Amino acid sequence: MYDKAMAAAVDTAQRRLMNSAEKNSVLTEAARDLAELNELTELIDPSKIDFDKGGLERFKANSYWNRFEEAYPRFRAVMEKLARDKKILYNSNVTVKRFYSEFKQEHDRFTAIPEEERDEEYIRQAVVAENMAMLMKSSLDEHEAVYEHIDMVLNIMEQSLNIGIYLARQKFGRSIGDGPAAVFGGAADNSSFQAQFRQLAGLLKNK
Repeated sequence: MYDKAMAAAVDTAQRRLMNSAEKNSVLTEAARDLAELNELTELIDPSKIDFDKGGLERFKANSYWNRFEEAYPRFRAVMEKLARDKKILYNSNVTVKRFYSEFKQEHDRFTAIPEEERDEEYIRQAVVAENMAMLMKSSLDEHEAVYEHIDMVLNIMEQSLNIGIYLARQKFGRSIGDGPAAVFGGAADNSSFQAQFRQLAGLLKNK
């Protein structure tokens, strides 16, 4: 037996999956923006700078703040792009969930067909349908995972930049960004700044 409704559902699901994987899709854009942020983060990695020491370390720190200040507008720009990606991903998640729900409803009906009605053609179609169900679920999981990843990256990036701006102003008299020095509830010192960037770097390398 050949189930036309199941075949149509598979075809529709395949088109939707292809759309979500095309070069201008939000997942592709998000991957590019995260890669750009990773490059910027490596550029201003503070792990080898001691902001509390004088002498040569003070010279290295001033050179570091020059790099930080130059890169800061690029950070804000890529964060704006990621915030836009996050908003699009939220809407995309809603759409993908609906698509998956529609496909699963048809798939559940198809798999509930009694054993005695199944022939070789049904078995072949069932394999294709099962593979598509797995691909649809994988696509849904990927959209949700990327959304959560971007949300976490943006939060840590904001905290990292705020700590950097605070340190630059408090210890080196440098004013970076348009606004005043950031105010936050946690620690804002050399070790916390480096710890934030280590956490951020770890997230970006495991994207």
